[in-house]
Amino acid sequence: MSKSRLTWLLSILCALVLGNLLYYLISGWGLITVHVKDVALKEVIRNIERQGHVSLVTNLDPELKISMYVTRVPLTDALETLAATSDSRWSLLYVVAPDKAKLSDGLSQVTAPAPADDWKRIFLPIPTFALLPADTQSAPLDPRVMHWRVEAPSTPDLQTYLLQGSKSADVSFLIPADWNPSMPQTPGSGTVESVVNNIASMTNSRTKEFFYLQGRNRDFRQQAGGNNGSGRGMGFFTDPDLMQRLDERIQQQIAALPADEQPDAKARYDANKAFFQSLAGLTPEERRQKMLEYFQNPDNQDRMDSRDSRRSPQQRATRMSRYVQNRATVRGH
Repeated sequence: MSKSRLTWLLSILCALVLGNLLYYLISGWGLITVHVKDVALKEVIRNIERQGHVSLVTNLDPELKISMYVTRVPLTDALETLAATSDSRWSLLYVVAPDKAKLSDGLSQVTAPAPADDWKRIFLPIPTFALLPADTQSAPLDPRVMHWRVEAPSTPDLQTYLLQGSKSADVSFLIPADWNPSMPQTPGSGTVESVVNNIASMTNSRTKEFFYLQGRNRDFRQQAGGNNGSGRGMGFFTDPDLMQRLDERIQQQIAALPADEQPDAKARYDANKAFFQSLAGLTPEERRQKMLEYFQNPDNQDRMDSRDSRRSPQQRATRMSRYVQNRATVRGH
Protein backbone atom coordinates (compact mmCIF):
# COMPACT_ATOMS: atom_id res chain seq x y z
CA MET A 1 0.00 0.00 0.00
CA SER A 2 1.39 3.38 -0.99
CA LYS A 3 2.15 5.98 1.67
CA SER A 4 -0.37 8.43 0.20
CA ARG A 5 -3.13 5.80 0.26
CA LEU A 6 -2.35 4.88 3.87
CA THR A 7 -2.45 8.54 4.83
CA TRP A 8 -5.80 8.92 3.08
CA LEU A 9 -7.28 5.90 4.91
CA LEU A 10 -5.98 7.11 8.27
CA SER A 11 -7.53 10.52 7.61
CA ILE A 12 -10.90 8.92 6.89
CA LEU A 13 -10.63 6.80 10.06
CA CYS A 14 -9.78 9.85 12.17
CA ALA A 15 -12.69 11.75 10.65
CA LEU A 16 -15.08 8.91 11.47
CA VAL A 17 -13.82 8.69 15.06
CA LEU A 18 -14.09 12.45 15.55
CA GLY A 19 -17.53 12.46 13.92
CA ASN A 20 -18.79 9.74 16.26
CA LEU A 21 -17.32 11.53 19.25
CA LEU A 22 -18.94 14.81 18.20
CA TYR A 23 -22.29 13.07 17.68
CA TYR A 24 -22.04 11.46 21.13
CA LEU A 25 -21.31 14.82 22.76
CA ILE A 26 -24.07 16.68 20.89
CA SER A 27 -26.70 13.96 21.38
CA GLY A 28 -25.91 13.81 25.09
CA TRP A 29 -25.78 17.58 25.65
CA GLY A 30 -27.81 18.44 28.70
CA LEU A 31 -28.59 14.81 29.57
CA ILE A 32 -27.92 13.77 33.15
CA THR A 33 -26.10 10.72 34.50
CA VAL A 34 -25.90 10.28 38.27
CA HIS A 35 -24.88 6.99 39.90
CA VAL A 36 -24.48 7.60 43.64
CA LYS A 37 -25.17 5.86 46.92
CA ASP A 38 -25.33 7.79 50.21
CA VAL A 39 -23.67 10.90 48.76
CA ALA A 40 -24.23 14.41 50.14
CA LEU A 41 -26.99 16.32 48.39
CA LYS A 42 -24.65 19.24 47.66
CA GLU A 43 -22.46 16.93 45.55
CA VAL A 44 -25.44 15.63 43.60
CA ILE A 45 -26.59 19.21 42.97
CA ARG A 46 -23.14 20.19 41.63
CA ASN A 47 -23.21 17.16 39.36
CA ILE A 48 -26.64 18.02 37.94
CA GLU A 49 -25.74 21.70 37.53
CA ARG A 50 -22.60 20.83 35.58
CA GLN A 51 -24.28 18.34 33.27
CA GLY A 52 -27.55 20.23 32.84
CA HIS A 53 -25.98 23.70 32.51
CA VAL A 54 -28.46 25.11 35.04
CA SER A 55 -28.51 26.67 38.51
CA LEU A 56 -30.09 24.41 41.14
CA VAL A 57 -30.67 25.59 44.70
CA THR A 58 -32.39 24.00 47.68
CA ASN A 59 -33.52 24.69 51.23
CA LEU A 60 -32.73 21.10 52.21
CA ASP A 61 -29.76 20.07 54.36
CA PRO A 62 -26.77 20.07 51.95
CA GLU A 63 -25.36 17.04 53.80
CA LEU A 64 -28.53 14.98 53.30
CA LYS A 65 -27.50 11.56 51.96
CA ILE A 66 -28.81 10.79 48.49
CA SER A 67 -28.90 7.53 46.52
CA MET A 68 -30.04 7.72 42.91
CA TYR A 69 -29.23 6.01 39.62
CA VAL A 70 -30.12 7.71 36.33
CA THR A 71 -28.31 7.36 33.01
CA ARG A 72 -28.44 9.97 30.22
CA VAL A 73 -31.89 11.28 31.15
CA PRO A 74 -33.42 14.74 30.53
CA LEU A 75 -32.93 17.33 33.26
CA THR A 76 -36.54 17.17 34.43
CA ASP A 77 -36.32 13.38 34.74
CA ALA A 78 -33.25 13.72 36.97
CA LEU A 79 -35.00 16.40 39.05
CA GLU A 80 -38.05 14.15 39.49
CA THR A 81 -35.82 11.33 40.74
CA LEU A 82 -33.87 13.63 43.06
CA ALA A 83 -37.12 15.07 44.44
CA ALA A 84 -38.50 11.58 45.03
CA THR A 85 -35.40 10.39 46.87
CA SER A 86 -35.19 13.55 49.01
CA ASP A 87 -38.97 13.80 49.68
CA SER A 88 -39.11 17.26 48.16
CA ARG A 89 -40.48 19.00 45.07
CA TRP A 90 -38.80 20.99 42.33
CA SER A 91 -39.91 24.04 40.37
CA LEU A 92 -38.67 26.70 37.97
CA LEU A 93 -38.16 30.03 39.71
CA TYR A 94 -37.15 33.47 38.44
CA VAL A 95 -35.95 36.22 40.75
CA VAL A 96 -36.89 39.57 39.16
CA ALA A 97 -35.56 42.86 40.51
CA PRO A 98 -35.00 46.48 39.40
CA ASP A 99 -31.21 46.44 39.84
CA LYS A 100 -28.21 44.30 40.68
CA ALA A 101 -28.25 45.09 44.41
CA LYS A 102 -31.92 44.21 44.80
CA LEU A 103 -31.40 41.04 42.74
CA SER A 104 -28.65 39.99 45.15
CA ASP A 105 -31.05 40.54 48.04
CA GLY A 106 -33.66 38.43 46.26
CA LEU A 107 -31.22 35.59 45.73
CA SER A 108 -30.70 35.41 49.49
CA GLN A 109 -34.48 35.01 49.93
CA VAL A 110 -34.77 31.99 47.63
CA THR A 111 -33.88 29.36 50.22
CA ALA A 112 -35.49 31.11 53.18
CA PRO A 113 -38.41 29.29 54.88
CA ALA A 114 -40.53 32.30 53.86
CA PRO A 115 -39.58 35.50 52.05
CA ALA A 116 -39.11 38.77 53.90
CA ASP A 117 -42.14 41.05 54.07
CA ASP A 118 -40.80 43.21 51.25
CA TRP A 119 -40.65 40.25 48.83
CA LYS A 120 -43.49 38.39 47.16
CA ARG A 121 -43.59 35.06 45.39
CA ILE A 122 -46.03 34.89 42.47
CA PHE A 123 -47.09 31.34 41.73
CA LEU A 124 -50.08 29.07 41.18
CA PRO A 125 -49.37 25.44 42.15
CA ILE A 126 -50.91 23.00 39.71
CA PRO A 127 -53.79 21.01 41.27
CA THR A 128 -53.66 17.27 41.74
CA PHE A 129 -55.95 16.42 38.85
CA ALA A 130 -53.56 18.16 36.42
CA LEU A 131 -50.58 15.93 37.16
CA LEU A 132 -49.46 13.42 34.57
CA PRO A 133 -50.55 9.80 35.16
CA ALA A 134 -48.46 7.94 37.69
CA ASP A 135 -47.57 5.13 35.31
CA THR A 136 -46.17 7.30 32.53
CA GLN A 137 -42.44 6.82 32.04
CA SER A 138 -41.95 10.16 30.30
CA ALA A 139 -40.05 13.02 31.88
CA PRO A 140 -42.10 16.10 32.80
CA LEU A 141 -42.05 18.92 30.27
CA ASP A 142 -39.30 21.48 30.93
CA PRO A 143 -41.13 24.62 32.16
CA ARG A 144 -38.65 26.84 30.31
CA VAL A 145 -40.02 25.69 26.96
CA MET A 146 -43.71 25.74 27.88
CA HIS A 147 -45.77 28.22 25.85
CA TRP A 148 -46.80 31.49 27.46
CA ARG A 149 -49.76 32.99 25.58
CA VAL A 150 -49.33 36.68 26.34
CA GLU A 151 -52.37 38.93 26.37
CA ALA A 152 -52.53 42.61 27.33
CA PRO A 153 -54.20 42.76 30.78
CA SER A 154 -56.48 45.56 31.89
CA THR A 155 -53.69 46.70 34.22
CA PRO A 156 -50.47 46.41 32.18
CA ASP A 157 -47.96 46.32 35.00
CA LEU A 158 -45.13 43.91 35.66
CA GLN A 159 -46.71 41.87 38.45
CA THR A 160 -49.93 41.37 36.48
CA TYR A 161 -47.94 39.99 33.56
CA LEU A 162 -45.94 37.69 35.85
CA LEU A 163 -49.16 36.39 37.38
CA GLN A 164 -50.34 35.64 33.84
CA GLY A 165 -47.10 33.72 33.30
CA SER A 166 -47.65 31.65 36.43
CA LYS A 167 -51.08 30.74 35.07
CA SER A 168 -49.61 29.73 31.72
CA ALA A 169 -46.74 27.49 32.84
CA ASP A 170 -45.20 25.71 35.80
CA VAL A 171 -43.14 28.72 36.85
CA SER A 172 -42.97 31.09 39.80
CA PHE A 173 -41.48 34.54 40.30
CA LEU A 174 -39.88 36.18 43.33
CA ILE A 175 -40.15 39.97 43.13
CA PRO A 176 -39.95 42.99 45.49
CA ALA A 177 -43.48 43.49 46.78
CA ASP A 178 -43.52 47.27 46.30
CA TRP A 179 -41.91 47.27 42.84
CA ASN A 180 -44.42 47.11 40.01
CA PRO A 181 -43.47 49.21 36.97
CA SER A 182 -45.82 49.69 34.04
CA MET A 183 -45.05 47.70 30.92
CA PRO A 184 -44.37 49.98 27.93
CA GLN A 185 -45.87 47.45 25.51
CA THR A 186 -47.18 43.89 25.34
CA PRO A 187 -44.41 41.32 24.85
CA GLY A 188 -44.95 38.67 22.22
CA SER A 189 -46.06 35.16 23.11
CA GLY A 190 -43.45 32.41 23.20
CA THR A 191 -41.61 30.09 25.54
CA VAL A 192 -41.46 31.06 29.20
CA GLU A 193 -37.73 31.71 28.91
CA SER A 194 -38.12 34.04 25.91
CA VAL A 195 -41.04 36.00 27.40
CA VAL A 196 -39.20 36.52 30.70
CA ASN A 197 -36.18 37.83 28.78
CA ASN A 198 -38.42 40.20 26.79
CA ILE A 199 -40.11 41.50 29.94
CA ALA A 200 -36.73 42.06 31.60
CA SER A 201 -35.55 44.01 28.57
CA MET A 202 -38.71 46.16 28.44
CA THR A 203 -38.56 47.05 32.15
CA ASN A 204 -34.76 47.30 32.29
CA SER A 205 -34.80 44.80 35.16
CA ARG A 206 -32.47 42.03 36.30
CA THR A 207 -33.46 38.36 36.42
CA LYS A 208 -31.93 35.10 37.60
CA GLU A 209 -33.25 31.68 36.63
CA PHE A 210 -33.16 28.75 39.07
CA PHE A 211 -34.44 25.29 39.45
CA TYR A 212 -35.51 25.12 43.08
CA LEU A 213 -35.59 21.92 45.16
CA GLN A 214 -37.94 22.67 48.04
CA GLY A 215 -38.41 20.60 51.19
CA ARG A 216 -42.04 19.65 51.73
CA ASN A 217 -41.94 20.72 55.37
CA ARG A 218 -41.12 24.33 54.47
CA ASP A 219 -44.07 25.91 52.77
CA PHE A 220 -43.25 29.08 50.83
CA ARG A 221 -46.77 30.54 50.68
CA GLN A 222 -46.57 34.28 50.07
CA GLN A 223 -47.68 35.06 46.55
CA ALA A 224 -49.98 37.10 44.37
CA GLY A 225 -53.14 35.77 42.87
CA GLY A 226 -55.01 34.69 45.98
CA ASN A 227 -54.21 30.96 45.75
CA ASN A 228 -52.18 29.99 48.80
CA GLY A 229 -52.30 26.29 48.20
CA SER A 230 -55.57 25.83 50.07
CA GLY A 231 -58.77 24.56 48.58
CA ARG A 232 -57.14 21.73 46.66
CA GLY A 233 -57.26 23.69 43.43
CA MET A 234 -60.83 24.95 43.75
CA GLY A 235 -59.69 28.44 42.74
CA PHE A 236 -58.96 27.06 39.31
CA PHE A 237 -62.71 26.90 38.60
CA THR A 238 -63.62 30.45 39.63
CA ASP A 239 -61.34 32.18 37.10
CA PRO A 240 -62.20 31.43 33.43
CA ASP A 241 -58.85 32.73 32.16
CA LEU A 242 -57.00 30.60 34.69
CA MET A 243 -58.99 27.51 33.72
CA GLN A 244 -58.26 28.07 30.03
CA ARG A 245 -54.56 28.53 30.67
CA LEU A 246 -54.47 25.47 32.89
CA ASP A 247 -56.00 23.46 30.06
CA GLU A 248 -53.31 24.79 27.73
CA ARG A 249 -50.60 23.78 30.20
CA ILE A 250 -51.94 20.27 30.51
CA GLN A 251 -52.44 19.84 26.76
CA GLN A 252 -48.76 20.75 26.30
CA GLN A 253 -47.78 18.12 28.85
CA ILE A 254 -49.97 15.49 27.21
CA ALA A 255 -48.71 16.36 23.72
CA ALA A 256 -45.14 15.77 24.92
CA LEU A 257 -45.97 12.17 25.91
CA PRO A 258 -45.40 9.25 23.51
CA ALA A 259 -48.37 8.89 21.15
CA ASP A 260 -49.53 5.62 22.75
CA GLU A 261 -49.72 7.25 26.22
CA GLN A 262 -51.64 10.35 25.17
CA PRO A 263 -55.23 8.96 24.94
CA ASP A 264 -55.12 7.46 28.43
CA ALA A 265 -53.52 10.59 29.91
CA LYS A 266 -56.21 12.79 28.36
CA ALA A 267 -59.01 10.49 29.55
CA ARG A 268 -57.68 10.57 33.11
CA TYR A 269 -57.30 14.32 33.06
CA ASP A 270 -60.83 14.83 31.70
CA ALA A 271 -62.28 12.55 34.39
CA ASN A 272 -60.40 14.29 37.20
CA LYS A 273 -61.29 17.71 35.84
CA ALA A 274 -64.98 16.78 35.74
CA PHE A 275 -64.82 15.56 39.34
CA PHE A 276 -63.23 18.76 40.64
CA GLN A 277 -65.65 20.92 38.66
CA SER A 278 -68.52 19.04 40.29
CA LEU A 279 -67.33 20.27 43.70
CA ALA A 280 -67.81 23.93 42.86
CA GLY A 281 -71.51 24.02 43.80
CA LEU A 282 -71.23 22.00 47.03
CA THR A 283 -71.14 23.25 50.60
CA PRO A 284 -67.73 23.15 52.34
CA GLU A 285 -68.79 20.08 54.33
CA GLU A 286 -70.05 18.25 51.24
CA ARG A 287 -66.86 19.18 49.42
CA ARG A 288 -64.66 17.83 52.24
CA GLN A 289 -66.56 14.55 52.21
CA LYS A 290 -66.22 14.16 48.44
CA MET A 291 -62.53 15.02 48.63
CA LEU A 292 -62.00 12.49 51.42
CA GLU A 293 -63.62 9.78 49.31
CA TYR A 294 -61.53 10.81 46.31
CA PHE A 295 -58.16 10.71 48.10
CA GLN A 296 -58.98 7.47 49.95
CA ASN A 297 -59.59 5.70 46.64
CA PRO A 298 -56.52 3.42 46.15
CA ASP A 299 -56.55 3.98 42.38
CA ASN A 300 -56.40 7.74 42.84
CA GLN A 301 -53.65 7.46 45.45
CA ASP A 302 -51.56 5.36 43.08
CA ARG A 303 -52.10 7.78 40.20
CA MET A 304 -51.26 10.83 42.27
CA ASP A 305 -47.92 9.42 43.36
CA SER A 306 -46.03 9.52 40.08
CA ARG A 307 -42.67 9.14 41.80
CA ASP A 308 -42.94 5.74 43.45
CA SER A 309 -40.98 3.97 40.72
CA ARG A 310 -38.12 6.44 41.29
CA ARG A 311 -37.79 5.62 44.98
CA SER A 312 -35.51 3.00 46.45
CA PRO A 313 -37.02 -0.34 47.61
CA GLN A 314 -36.62 0.80 51.22
CA GLN A 315 -38.43 4.08 50.52
CA ARG A 316 -41.26 2.26 48.75
CA ALA A 317 -41.57 -0.18 51.67
CA THR A 318 -41.71 2.70 54.17
CA ARG A 319 -44.34 4.50 52.10
CA MET A 320 -46.43 1.34 51.79
CA SER A 321 -46.24 0.79 55.55
CA ARG A 322 -47.54 4.34 56.16
CA TYR A 323 -50.29 3.76 53.59
CA VAL A 324 -51.46 0.56 55.32
CA GLN A 325 -51.44 2.25 58.72
CA ASN A 326 -53.44 5.19 57.39
CA ARG A 327 -56.06 2.91 55.86
CA ALA A 328 -56.35 0.97 59.12
CA THR A 329 -56.84 4.23 61.01
CA VAL A 330 -59.56 5.36 58.60
CA ARG A 331 -61.36 2.02 58.88
CA GLY A 332 -61.00 1.96 62.66
CA HIS A 333 -59.01 -1.28 62.90
